[in-house]
This record gives sequence, C-alpha cells and structure tokens, in this order.
Amino acid sequence: MFSGSHLGAKHVELLHELLPTAAAIALLVNPTNATQTEAQTQQTEPAAHRVGLRLYVMNASTESDFGKAFAMLAEQRVDAVVSGKDQGAEKAAWH
Repeated sequence: MFSGSHLGAKHVELLHELLPTAAAIALLVNPTNATQTEAQTQQTEPAAHRVGLRLYVMNASTESDFGKAFAMLAEQRVDAVVSGKDQGAEKAAWH
C-alpha cells in the first residue's frame, strides 16, 4: 500500500515503474470526506489511464467497509492499493 499527502500523476507513474506488469490499482478513500475524495480521484484517474492502468476507487470509512473493499479488490485482481490522504481511514484499514 502506498500512501501520501498528495496523490497525483507522479505517484501513479512511480507505482507503474515499480510494478510494470500491474494492470489495475485501487485508490482507497474515505467517503465521509467528499472534497478530499473528489480531489484525489481527479488527480489519480487521468494518470492511471495515461499509463494504461485500470483504477478502482474504493470507499471505506468503517471496519466493515474495509473488509468489503479488500474482498472486492481481491476479486478484481488489483495489483496495488493507493491510500487516500485521510489518515484516519488508512489507520482503520490496518486494524
């Protein structure tokens, strides 16, 4: 899982360089922070498409949400997960 305070083209490009055979990535965001979620999606989506990656945006803010999100990611065979800026959501994902 990659995380950072600013998700954009450079992060996706770096991920693409680190995992050149990756076909799909996921952006894990907290839906309770709509402004941040929208900004992160707008930064990440075009960059993913530019390097030929499918992007799945997964909303999760509760423990139950994370379980469902990761199950869906496994089903879709996502190669990497990028965590959104919301540190509360990121911490919950690992507990």
